[in-house]
Amino acid sequence: MVEHQEADKIFHVSPFFDVSGRYAFTLRTSSDTLSLTIDKYSDAVRDHLATLKLRREPMNDKNLARAFFAIPFLTFKVVLGIHWEALKLLVKGARYHHKPKPPISASVARLSRIPSPHE
Repeated sequence: MVEHQEADKIFHVSPFFDVSGRYAFTLRTSSDTLSLTIDKYSDAVRDHLATLKLRREPMNDKNLARAFFAIPFLTFKVVLGIHWEALKLLVKGARYHHKPKPPISASVARLSRIPSPHE
């Protein structure tokens, strides 16, 4: 199954992007994988791409223990990775955008219902 959604960017995500542009979300699911792709566009040109790819694993003691003990290290890895990428952007001369005031309108809306694979 493939599901597509688009939304205007109205919230602050990164100090290296201003609050403008448009997001395109693509969710792909199969019996053993799930992937999410987020494309950010400014003036109809993609300027950022983020992906998440997951693989289904059996729920057993070994996999649950591995996930439980990996979470603290995964959090550290993500925080370190974010700051490493920010440092690289600063060295390249990327423009820094201060966090703006939040929008008055809600930034979360239900766009559509994605059916569960278990239905």
